[in-house]
Amino acid sequence: MATDGDEAGTDPIGAVLGAIREMKPSVFVHAVLNASYSTAFLATRFREALYNFTALFVMVDTILARDNGSRLLFTI
Repeated sequence: MATDGDEAGTDPIGAVLGAIREMKPSVFVHAVLNASYSTAFLATRFREALYNFTALFVMVDTILARDNGSRLLFTI
């Protein structure tokens, strides 16, 4: 059975999960962001962006040590 919008019959979710499985990561973090991107007011959009980046930097601060080179690449 084909998924919505897919006429070839391939499963896009299965393809993504298969690609992740092939990479054999030690840890896989899946994050879901809920935000109101279509709001008309700049202050609301700015606040949503601030919450988004705050969550990302808190995650990096929790996972990576401050002297880790990967952290430096991420935060620049």
